[in-house]
Amino acid sequence: MKTRSRTGFGAIIVAAFTSSLAPFAARAQDRYPERPIRLLVPFAPGASTDLMARRLGARFTVLLGQPVVVENRAGAAGTIAAAEVARAKPDGHTLIAGTVSTHILNQLTMKSVPYDSLKDFSHVSLLGTTTTSIAVHPTVAASLTSSRSAGSMSPRRRTAV
Repeated sequence: MKTRSRTGFGAIIVAAFTSSLAPFAARAQDRYPERPIRLLVPFAPGASTDLMARRLGARFTVLLGQPVVVENRAGAAGTIAAAEVARAKPDGHTLIAGTVSTHILNQLTMKSVPYDSLKDFSHVSLLGTTTTSIAVHPTVAASLTSSRSAGSMSPRRRTAV
């Protein structure tokens, strides 16, 4: 099986992101970006979203010629950072490393979210994917059926031998 190198994958991500910024540059009177870019991370330093944002921010700084400042705004399952970006001037200089939590789950699970993830953001690019799993204590007798959906979770049958 052929695998891509980490550098090659990073180059693809950077190329996709920078090409997706073209609409911002076309609208601006001056060259985009005209000042440092803020990239808000809705989670604590060291989390996977933070690590990805810092790596990409360093590459974007070189490619765009302006600093990309990564700022962590953890709290409220990402709504603090997302609300700050939603309130920011829509000029492409304030970005968020949004996740399924900030843009989908919070809308579905919280009574009140101070932003609308479809109306308040211009989604730029998919930067990566992650695996999510369900785990329980080993003494819990549970397993997923072949449909692999959480709704079909059923107790594991134990047979005494």
